[in-house]
Parts: sequence; structure tokens; C-alpha cells
Amino acid sequence: MVGVANSLQLSLDAVNARPARPPAAMVRAMREGGWFGPLGVVRPRSDGRYELICGGRRVAAARAAGWRSGDFVVARGDVDAALLRLRENACRADNPAAAFRDVLALSESGMSYTEISRATGITRSQIAKLMRLRSLLPELMARLEAGEISANLAFEAATLPEEDQRSLAADPRPTIPKVRALRTARLRAASPVVSEPSSPPPPSPLAAGGQAQLPSPAVWAAIKQLAADVRDGIEPAERLVDLILRAGGAPPAR
Repeated sequence: MVGVANSLQLSLDAVNARPARPPAAMVRAMREGGWFGPLGVVRPRSDGRYELICGGRRVAAARAAGWRSGDFVVARGDVDAALLRLRENACRADNPAAAFRDVLALSESGMSYTEISRATGITRSQIAKLMRLRSLLPELMARLEAGEISANLAFEAATLPEEDQRSLAADPRPTIPKVRALRTARLRAASPVVSEPSSPPPPSPLAAGGQAQLPSPAVWAAIKQLAADVRDGIEPAERLVDLILRAGGAPPAR
């Protein structure tokens, strides 16, 4: 499934990389004592050159330090490249959009969350959180990639229905409180209003041999999403219990 990656020493002139501003400390380190480990991950091109897919700042620093060549890890396929990128960036808190695409590519190649975790060092809960972004509206994904919205806001927004996400995308200054307000408003609209009875309540449907009233589809969808987050260690179980109690219903019988 995964191609074999190997390390090669390549001329920096043969590596296509986007312009990047290297940290001065990194340039100084390369001038004074070299660099331990590969400069980055590359993928072969049909014209004999190499496309840099990870390590832009290190390559820029090497060029600024006067290097003419360096060691690179060569990815031999798309899945291989996705694995190497995720391993490289597993401990970094960069924009999650690129990591999401890599995890999605690995998932679509047939790898389970457990296999991806073992191959990259990313925990299953982190993988599950990244995969939330499958539900993110393209307009919001574009704003995430552009740095216009935070990663936390994107993860929260991905749990909203499309209609609410479109409302958020049209907002010039979306915030996490606005996301939560949209979710709360939808839950309130979907849940029955409980008021003090003016007369004794009617007999319970269960007492009469009926079935319990189930939550509305919107509330049930929120319960299922939160249950998945609890399972993957993203949210505490107390939030799920609280939501079910507020919804006033129970999961449908299987």
C-alpha cells in the first residue's frame, strides 16, 4: 500500500521549493555546524527534478547558508508522501487543513485510524478530530487555509448543519461564541418547550403501552456527533449525558 521512501543527497538546484523566510538561528547553525537529519521530503517529477513537499524553511536556510546540496527523503507515491508529511509535522500546531487532507487520503487508501496512528505517531483522537473537517463547508475551509479563522473555530463549525455553516461563512468576523450560539439556538428550536402544567399531566405513553417520544432529527444528530467525540476521547462523557438529559429523549432502539 505504501511506497518505499529512501534518502538521497540532491543538488538544491534540482529541488523546486516555494520561497520561504528561514529563521536566522537556523541559517547560523547550518553555517557553523551543519544540520543533523534530512532537509525535507521531496517527490520525483517527470522532468527529473524534485518537488519539495515538506521542509521549506530548512531548504531556504541551507540556501542562505551557501549549501549546494543536502539529504532529502524521497516519497515514492501519494500515500507515502502523506505519511511522511504527517510524521514530519506530528508535533507541530500548524494550520490543520493540510494534515486533514493527508489523513483523508490515507483513510481513503484503506488505512484504519489505528493504522494511521501507528504509522505517523498521531493519536486516534487527533485523527478523529481532524476528520471532523470532512463536514466543513468549502467556504469555511478556504478561510481556515487562509488563516482567517482559527483551527478551534473550524472544528466547532464542522459540527453545525450546512445552513448554520453558511450563516457563519457570511459573517465577516465569526467567533467560537457565535458558533455555540448557533448550536444552542438550533437545539432549543428542536426541543419541546417545558412549562409548568396547569393541570395534572396526562398518563405516560409508556404506562399506556406506547413508545417513548424520541428526540428530533437535529437533536439526535448532535447526540450522535457528541457520542463519537466521547468515544474518541475528544469530549468528556459528562457533556453527552447532559445533552441527552436536556433533549428529554432516549436513543432509538436498534
